[in-house]
Amino acid sequence: MNPGTDDVENFEHDLRILIQKKLEMFPDIKKVIIDAMIEPINETQYRINIASTDDKESLKEIFKMRK
Repeated sequence: MNPGTDDVENFEHDLRILIQKKLEMFPDIKKVIIDAMIEPINETQYRINIASTDDKESLKEIFKMRK
């Protein structure tokens, strides 16, 4: 569901805005994103689903499974 190469500039622009808003709204939350997916809601709207953790033991297990 990721945008095609013709949409990369728009996607990058939107992603930078989302990152900036996150940093402004939640500056003290420092978590590692372990998975993300863009899900279409309709023709003009999308939902970003993210899985994150700050548990170091879980991160070790996740990275072991991905190798």
